[in-house]
This record gives sequence, C-alpha cells and structure tokens, in this order.
Amino acid sequence: MAETPSKQLSARLDRLEKDLQLLSTMQTFIVSDTVPLSYNPPTRDFPERDINTGYRDTSSRSSSERTTCQHDPSVGKENAPSNKSGPRRVIKPKVVKSMEVVGVSSISTVSRSTLTDEPFPSNLQLEVSEALKSERKRRVDVEDSARIVALKLQQFEDELKKERESKQMLLVGMLQCKNKISGQEMLMKEREVELKQAQEESASSQLKLERITAENIATVEKLKQLIDLLKTEKKVLQAENRKMAAEKREIESRIEESCKQSAMYVLGQKEFTLYKLIFPSMFTYF
Repeated sequence: MAETPSKQLSARLDRLEKDLQLLSTMQTFIVSDTVPLSYNPPTRDFPERDINTGYRDTSSRSSSERTTCQHDPSVGKENAPSNKSGPRRVIKPKVVKSMEVVGVSSISTVSRSTLTDEPFPSNLQLEVSEALKSERKRRVDVEDSARIVALKLQQFEDELKKERESKQMLLVGMLQCKNKISGQEMLMKEREVELKQAQEESASSQLKLERITAENIATVEKLKQLIDLLKTEKKVLQAENRKMAAEKREIESRIEESCKQSAMYVLGQKEFTLYKLIFPSMFTYF
C-alpha cells in the first residue's frame, strides 16, 4: 500500500531529527573535554510523532531523563582524561539514547583523534536549518496541494451531487411522463371499446334501417297497387255515375214531358201557371 504524502513528510522529518540528534551528540563529545562537570548542555529532546495525525506527543517528556552519568571507562581508555588532567567527560543519557536510535555503527568509524576541541562548524547547522526550512516549505506545498485537491474533490462532489439531482429530477419527469402515457393508453383503450360498441350499434342500426327500408318498399308497392286498384274502381264508378246520371236525366225528361202534356190538357193556361208557381222544381226545365 502506497504511503500518503503526509506520512512521507513525517518520515523525512523524523530522519532529519535523527541527524540533528547525531550532530548534537557529536557536539557534546567535542565540548565535553573542556567544560566542567557542572556544565549542562542543552539537549534536543524530540517527542515521538504520531503516525496518524502527524503531531508530536509532548506528554511523554520527563525531566527525570535529563540526568548525568559518567562515560564508560572501558571505551577509549587511552583517550579518557583523568581527574588530575582536566574535567571529566559527561554524557547525557538522552544522548546515549539518541546514539542508539540513529545507530552507533554510523559513528563507530570516526576515530577519537578527530574529536578535538575545534568549534562546531556553523555551516553544517545552517545546512541543517536550510534543509529543515526546505522540508517545511515542501510540506506546506504538499499541504497546499492537498488542500487544492480537497477543493477540487469538493467541487467534483458538488457537481456529482448536482448531476445526481438532475438525473433524479429527470427520472421523476420520466416517471410522470410514463404515468401520463399509461393514463392516455387507458383512455385510448376505453375509447376503442366505446368505438367498437358504437360500431356494433351502428351495424345493428344499419340492419334495422335496411329491414325497415325493405318493409317500407314493400308497403309502398302495396300502396301503389291499391292506388291503381282504386283508380280503376274510380273509373268504373265514374262510368257508372255517368250512366246513372244519363238515365236520371232521361227519366226526368220523360216525367216532365208527361207532366207537361197532362197539365196542358187537364188544366188551363192559368192553372198551369199556378201549378208552376206552386211546384217550381217540376218546371225547372221549361
């Protein structure tokens, strides 16, 4: 699993701190030949760094660790000074611990002849401080980059949220359209059923109309035949009526003729006139 940039920076800072501890140990070895026993040089006590948070835990620091002890006389007896020749060399327990942390093998090749009373080179301290500054700057750059990445990630999440909301709205719209389409399909099915019923009713009405039309045609034919028959009978009746009228006129003429003859012979002219006045209907043809 690849390490994160913050963990890599923490590891590099830890390595630089170990280098500083090594340099502090070397400085203590150098200046311990000329300082008295009461001299208490400052030690760099770096608390351990938390891997997860990247911060140091200062609660584990104790003042009891800053005690002095004498150097082991079995190491470098030929170079160890006596009480008469000068001040005794003092090594802090923290320095020994720092040497164990960084590894004594890294400084075991350094001969005791090189540990002279020369002053500690300032350019090395400057290089270390510059390295620390560059590391801090690099860490700040990494944090800025991580911040920018976080902002971009937040923007991407916002865009993704907007896209999800738009897709959700689109899905809701599609569901609404689908519901409307299903409703329209149901209405169309109902309309089709109604249209089918109307077509069936229209077909039955058409059959009824055809039957009624046929009945009406037959009735009309019968009526025509009756009319023709009536016309024929009318003609016959008219002929009979004319015949009867002719016979009536003939009978009336005969009656009148007989009445005239009888009246003229039986009555006189005066009586005939009186009789004519009394019975005018009998003398309409005169």
